[in-house]
Amino acid sequence: MPHLDREALLWSLEHITAHGDTDIFPYPFEFDFLRERKEEIADALAAENTATFRPLSSLDSLVPKSRHGFRVAHQLYPTDAIFLLAATFSIGPQIEAARGGLDRPGFSYRFEPSDEFAMFAPNCRFGNWLMNQYGHAMFGEGQYTHVVEADIADFYQRIYHHRLENSLLDAAGDITETRLIRSFLRDIRVRQSFGIPVGGNATRLLAELSLVDIDRALLGEGYEFTRYVDDFRIFIKPNQDPYNALAFLADNLWSSEGLSLSSAKTRVMPFEQYREQLELSSGEDASQADASAAERLLYALYDAEEGDSPPEDLVNLDLVGEIHTEIEKEFWDLGKIRVLLRCMKLTRDANAANFLRENYAILMPFAKELVLLMEELASGGDISFQDMQAPIVDLILTPAIRHLHVTRAWLLELFVRGVISISAAQARRLDTLSDTLDQRALFQIRARLGEVHYFRQRKARIHELTPWLQPAFIFSAACLPAEEYRTWLGNIRLNLNFPLSPLFADWARARR
Repeated sequence: MPHLDREALLWSLEHITAHGDTDIFPYPFEFDFLRERKEEIADALAAENTATFRPLSSLDSLVPKSRHGFRVAHQLYPTDAIFLLAATFSIGPQIEAARGGLDRPGFSYRFEPSDEFAMFAPNCRFGNWLMNQYGHAMFGEGQYTHVVEADIADFYQRIYHHRLENSLLDAAGDITETRLIRSFLRDIRVRQSFGIPVGGNATRLLAELSLVDIDRALLGEGYEFTRYVDDFRIFIKPNQDPYNALAFLADNLWSSEGLSLSSAKTRVMPFEQYREQLELSSGEDASQADASAAERLLYALYDAEEGDSPPEDLVNLDLVGEIHTEIEKEFWDLGKIRVLLRCMKLTRDANAANFLRENYAILMPFAKELVLLMEELASGGDISFQDMQAPIVDLILTPAIRHLHVTRAWLLELFVRGVISISAAQARRLDTLSDTLDQRALFQIRARLGEVHYFRQRKARIHELTPWLQPAFIFSAACLPAEEYRTWLGNIRLNLNFPLSPLFADWARARR
């Protein structure tokens, strides 16, 4: 039977628990389980027959991409995320080799695992790409006449599986890992022939592989260019025609990959204009947008984010004034606003609390940053957001975010994490929420409220819950009396239907 390498699975576990499964969704509580039982989990997953492995359905959600635009993001079931990452990690060197040498145009997500279980080289972020372009801008006078800026429309959602599968076979061959990745993508997309999950590092590397042929085509035609994920910059020489270059790119994307360019993000500009107004536009994922804004506003932030204190110039900046200026504009720079909110978190800006109280509703495209900022401000004990309990519940229930499951999940985190204590009466208002992410959060909120009766009445019917909800119910039901909880887990551990359920039940029982 084919299996994944245990060491690759263990690395995947370490990576996900250290760096997250996505940069979009709240981290699942299952991370504690993965972290504390990683050796046993690696053993169990290494024994899995990859030929018969099938992933569970992912949790999908619309995520704000601009002030009035959206994209779809995906959260894989934790064990599915580990499997896909382990398979991709195992063939990472082959994928990297297929992408070319040091002069390769594909700048983003260079595979270079670290001792801290990071997956990518530290110098291949969006901000580094912008600095690379500054080199062209500063020293390209006389060499170039125009610059073509182009962006692929709905890139991750439109990647054609057949072409990606061929690229996997060319890079690594027909092996266990490539077969698993191919069947995984087909299953997770419900047998559709296009689209890969958005938000995780495994699919970021696969997305890079899917554009290798486009890179080769542009190089073969003699174009000098650089690319960050789906964002192209083509530097046009005096003997080249910029519109011919743009047409060549568009034709190859469509004929070879079934992809098209975004008209809103594609343009041709004279090189002098490019030099003067080097456009720092957001890209396909959150890290791109963040680093873009950092270049424009506070590049030093990314050097100091993990340090003990923020840079002095950041402390002296009027962050509230800056963000007010941004949100009053018709078209928002989401990356810049996101970084400003992170700056407020880093500096614990004294004016941030009142700003949040006045503007929380309009800041919904930044629910993650909003919640993390509120959590940081409240952690010192001198700031409380308890007066926002009812307004936050009102916001969660508003039609404006009915279809934004991730936005709602982050707002519910305020109650899950105890940033704001919710009353039983306000919690009852949330009973109308039925999405999987909602239900997982509501179980934890009920546990915080000590609603032993809720779990006691329903524990005998846990088999009626989906594999996404069963572990959440078990985790939250720990509010039951210890002996009752342990006895119940002992009785059900072999009758659960989610991955690694016996291990999870034993772990939950030991914690109680």
